[in-house]
Amino acid sequence: MVEVADFGLAKERGSDLTSTGSSMKGTIRDPALGSFRDFKPVNDIYSIGFILNYILTGKENLVADGSRLGSIIQKCSATNSADRYQTVRDIIEDMKKAECLVG
Repeated sequence: MVEVADFGLAKERGSDLTSTGSSMKGTIRDPALGSFRDFKPVNDIYSIGFILNYILTGKENLVADGSRLGSIIQKCSATNSADRYQTVRDIIEDMKKAECLVG
């Protein structure tokens, strides 16, 4: 089964669908994001780390097991946004490499 998640933060430039003054809600919020005004795609990557962790381990808390997949999850959810993957394409490339190591 595949489920699609929408964090509700990303939007097209110039769109007025989300007010930059809206309060942030949810359980997986990037601690580096002060307000929607400061939002960048890297802020969604933080959440992707937690989702990958849950999908791959079944655990809600981040697991630092030293594996290649564990290091991908840790890089996604790094506290400092500069230490994270900057694009989803980078995550996909590392996931492909990890698959080769696993199988």
